[in-house]
Amino acid sequence: LQRVVRESRDLDGYVASVNQKADETGQDSPIIRQAIGLAYRQQNQHDKALVQFQLAHELQPNNRDINTALLAEYDALQDHAG
Repeated sequence: LQRVVRESRDLDGYVASVNQKADETGQDSPIIRQAIGLAYRQQNQHDKALVQFQLAHELQPNNRDINTALLAEYDALQDHAG
């Protein structure tokens, strides 16, 4: 899943599709949100990664990997802000 998301040619479009489906059905997936966050992180789009990790955290707050990724994005954004 992570490789498929990472190699997506239109990641923003994919995210819009995931958002729309979640809005329509009321169902979302922390695994998909985490994979999207990792893909954005690899593209150094930390603000977008942070949003995805926050959504994943809301869905699965006790997941250590998600919490670690979320903290790493906060750190990355702090580094970029100076």
